[in-house]
This record gives sequence, C-alpha cells and structure tokens, in this order.
Amino acid sequence: MIQVIDSRIERARRSWSDRGTVISRDATGVGATVTFDADGVASPVKCAGNVLCRPGDRVVLTRHGSVWVIVGMLGQTGLGEAYSKVTFGGANTAHNSTSFADLSGFTAFSFTKLYDTTSVWVSQKWMGYPSATVTGAEYGVRFVQQAGDTPYSAVDIPIGRCFVNASGIHTTSTDIDQVTTLPAGVYLVSYRIRRYVGTGTLTCDQNDQVWIRCDERDRAGALGS
Repeated sequence: MIQVIDSRIERARRSWSDRGTVISRDATGVGATVTFDADGVASPVKCAGNVLCRPGDRVVLTRHGSVWVIVGMLGQTGLGEAYSKVTFGGANTAHNSTSFADLSGFTAFSFTKLYDTTSVWVSQKWMGYPSATVTGAEYGVRFVQQAGDTPYSAVDIPIGRCFVNASGIHTTSTDIDQVTTLPAGVYLVSYRIRRYVGTGTLTCDQNDQVWIRCDERDRAGALGS
C-alpha cells in the first residue's frame, strides 16, 4: 500500500501522461487497473468510454487532476465475439423431442463476454427437413458458464422458428436476437433445437448446414460510469 501511495505522489509530480499495461478491467463502470511503465506499480485508473481494453493490452494514459485515465490503445482490440459453423456429413442428425436438446453433430464453442452491462447479439441458421407435414422447428442457444465473477445459471434461449408445410423438403431459416441477461465471463455455447408443433422428426443431412454467431455490443452508454 505504501508503495502504491508513493508511486502516485511521484507520478503526480513527474508527468501528465504515461503508458502502461492493463491488469484488469471492471465488468461494470469505468474502473481498471494498470501497471505504469515508469515505476512498474499496478494502480487503479479510469477508462474513457471510447476505449475498449482488456487484460494484457498496452494503453496510453493522461492525468486529469488526481485521476489517471486510459485515453488510447497501443494496438487494436474489441468486444467479445465467436462463431461456429457445421456442414453435416453423410450421417443424418434427427430430433423429434418437444423439449430443447443439443443439436447432434454441433460441438459447443467458447465465447468470452467482457462486460456485465453489454448485450450479446446472437445470429443463428438452421437447415433441415421434417418427416411429416405441418411441423415446426424452434432453435436457440445455451450459454454454460465456465468462468466469471457473477454466477449464471444456464437456460435455453430461443432465437428463431421455422414452420414447414411439406415433409421431406429441405428448408433454410436464419434469425437474430438480443440477449441482455448474460454477465461477463467465459461460456460454452451450444446449439439447441426442439419441435414446437407437429409430429415430424427434424433431420439434418449432408445437404444441410447450421451456424451460430455471438457478438458482444455496447448498449447506449452501458460502458459509462
């Protein structure tokens, strides 16, 4: 603690600007911790709203009164994003449950969300066909938390629906939706599907392809103080 206080005093006397390395970034608000190049001491700072930084990033800081603020990046970064696509092989993938289940053949992938207050835009594609007429497919995602300061219980999140009148006809459906309840953390994202109406079995074969894309987005000042 004494070293931190002494370094702040020396830094205040020495300069109005410095460079450093981000140690941590608060999941809410504008707080961060940076190790300053000049003295090698990790100290709390503020982060300007237009700067998106994460641990390990090199940053530029200026002093405003007694407060040091990250005002720029020495490099490029951004918010969390992840994408996974599957083109099915020769084996068919069939589902006939009215409850959500993992889509066979789709491997869950990792997604890191940096902030509590941002949203996640999920876009999703399903290709397949039913074995009976008037059958509806509902598809969605499930985020299973692997790490994070705020606990999150995984739930099935519907993203879109596809209703098919004819049996055995390959159909393509693409949807997008906003998820606002996910705290910062590391997640495994799985593809979920169910039959919401009708009696047919939902099938994907070598002619079909599915994908999910997750994009973290700022929400009208959500990254401010």
